[in-house]
Amino acid sequence: MKILLSLFLVGSLQAFANTYKFAPQGSADIRTSNSYQLIQSIAVEVNDVRSFGMNDGVATITVNGKKNEYSLKTLSARRDGAETIKTFEAVLRKDLLADNVCDERESVQYFLTFTEINEYDHYSDIQDVSLRAEHKYTYDWCHSNGSVEVISYEAM
Repeated sequence: MKILLSLFLVGSLQAFANTYKFAPQGSADIRTSNSYQLIQSIAVEVNDVRSFGMNDGVATITVNGKKNEYSLKTLSARRDGAETIKTFEAVLRKDLLADNVCDERESVQYFLTFTEINEYDHYSDIQDVSLRAEHKYTYDWCHSNGSVEVISYEAM
């Protein structure tokens, strides 16, 4: 009975995720669209992370109530005793505002970064969750690198 109860508790710990709410700290200088606005309020919940060893992975993430799977890029990974500590990055959304052949190109991407601490699949803890938007613009993408503007989001 004790074994059954402990298995239930471990499963319960992995089933519940925290919701993180963010708001932008600043704005982007959007040049090609008069109607585009940065996401003003975003709620993110990391529901499930699947990766093997120190490699990239996949996560089920809920963004403003909508659950989807996202590819994860591993930014760092290390072992500390029985724990594996990995920092991941996921692109939550890509907005292409202008894409003209050898002319203006403008886009905004939203990046979620978080650290997962996992002990032999006995438990998984998500920490250090952050969000940022990257606004990229070039007036001539064939001949110019353009600029990147980073907009930080603050936890509410």
